[in-house]
Amino acid sequence: MAFVFENLKFKVVETISDFQIESKKTGKVAGMGDMVGTYYTNEGKLVHVGTEEFYQMLQDDLTCNQDQYMEAFFPEELEPSTQPTEKKIYLITVINSSDEYDETRYGILEVTAKLVDRLRKYTKIVEEVPCASSVRFDECCFDFVDYALEEAFPEIKSDIEILNYGQFFRTTIDLSTDVLLDRNAITNTDCHCVNIYKSNPSSFTFLAYNKYDGTEYSFEVDLEELEAALKEFDLDYSVITQEEKEKYLKFPNVCPKCGSSNIETKGSCHINESGAWQDMECNKCGFSWQDIYSLTDIVATNI
Repeated sequence: MAFVFENLKFKVVETISDFQIESKKTGKVAGMGDMVGTYYTNEGKLVHVGTEEFYQMLQDDLTCNQDQYMEAFFPEELEPSTQPTEKKIYLITVINSSDEYDETRYGILEVTAKLVDRLRKYTKIVEEVPCASSVRFDECCFDFVDYALEEAFPEIKSDIEILNYGQFFRTTIDLSTDVLLDRNAITNTDCHCVNIYKSNPSSFTFLAYNKYDGTEYSFEVDLEELEAALKEFDLDYSVITQEEKEKYLKFPNVCPKCGSSNIETKGSCHINESGAWQDMECNKCGFSWQDIYSLTDIVATNI
């Protein structure tokens, strides 16, 4: 059975096992899963799927909340001004170069809680292994760029051109790699990695080298600066706000912190007499949480 409601950008198709939502613009189809609501009458009686009353309530729900459904299933079709985007935090700093005539000037580091967790783990290794004076690991969350960065993003030019080595500018402007590549701003670097030294384990050296001429680029940032960047832009991963919780309960297919759809379950679902819960994690920002489930109804399955 298919529903095509007027003044909506999608239709809902009922299959044997579930409901599917289909974009009227592109034809893209997605399973609705738990996004189909459970409806009750004013007397508190459950409205069963397949009844006229259920379809009317479903239509009313879709009509009133079509923007939220579009945001959850077809965000790429939203207008740029309303399209949800992942929250990204960048640090921009001045770099060291082994070639004093090289025009590469800036380092750009994308800061996430997942990066901070990795750095903490490697810091623990270099601190606890007696024979380790340092540890190096591969990392790909940073780039080295030249002065074209100032032209590509003029709104931050005045803030970054005054930076000295060891100073940082924090921003949530999307420093798109595509934009920088179009302006030939990103240096052709290879072997992106991080060094942590036992002599100063709370400071991290991000480095790479130009794969054509061997010029090495690097910058340092300490743990305190990274944590301050997360805090400044309200990415506190120790708590979940009521607003984040309410949005996630309505659209549980994206991370409640950064908005990324790259989330996954961790391990098996846990079940006991009081309910069930599932560990979840965002592969983008590293935020972890638990989905909590409760028993709301049972149906007979005997044929």
